[in-house]
Amino acid sequence: MKYLVVTRCNVVVVLISVMLTVSERPKYRDDYRYEKAFNAFYKIHQSAASWTEARIRCEAEGSMLLVPESLDEADAMPLLMTTIINRFKGVFIGIHDFYSERNFVTVTGKAMQDSILNLLWEKQEPKYRGGHCVAMRRSGRLFVHPCIQALPFICKIKAEGIVFKQECNTFDPRWEAGHNGSCYIIHKDPQTWYQAYATCLGAGGHLLVIRDRAEAKYVRDLFKQVAERRVPDNNFAFLGYSDLFQRHHFRTIHGI
Repeated sequence: MKYLVVTRCNVVVVLISVMLTVSERPKYRDDYRYEKAFNAFYKIHQSAASWTEARIRCEAEGSMLLVPESLDEADAMPLLMTTIINRFKGVFIGIHDFYSERNFVTVTGKAMQDSILNLLWEKQEPKYRGGHCVAMRRSGRLFVHPCIQALPFICKIKAEGIVFKQECNTFDPRWEAGHNGSCYIIHKDPQTWYQAYATCLGAGGHLLVIRDRAEAKYVRDLFKQVAERRVPDNNFAFLGYSDLFQRHHFRTIHGI
């Protein structure tokens, strides 16, 4: 079964500035790479995933699947792909035709047709072999790939608009300060427990492990913010407990 996810964290963000002054280099998560030419941060996930899971993982980190905004940006992406290209055909990016076959759009709903993106197709692409998702080769050219066949993927976030959230020590605006100095996110996309674990890690936190009755009451009140029309089964959420090591012997994700 898939439930919504509650995440808690005490976020610690480490920022490293190389060859740029503080005023020149925007700040973001230290696992993202800043490219001044495009004023954006990028991260390549080397662990392959389906397109849908890749989208969720990027959004969990506060970013989106890459959508190149220029030919120069597309040509620069192979620098991020050097470590994976010999093992995979390419990387997933944020383009699909789920809404209407052969009518490709970005994850933000912008039509690919008649845009600069249409110039990025590899020769003889797009080929329709049952795929609905778009990937990028090391050449920076695009091809259609089956969405469920896992590939690495690239996440991107534009530098403008990034704001540091002091109370949660993070750049992700979705975190809300809550009980006893902790910060929380309710992830409303239903996921399996394993997906939820990865989503919370990607967001800079972990699956919630309730510490006391006061926190349990606080989390219960959080559920009132989730509309039932958005999450039909919103009476349940995954927490950071499992019996993976021994049946019926539950431990927290911290090993306790």
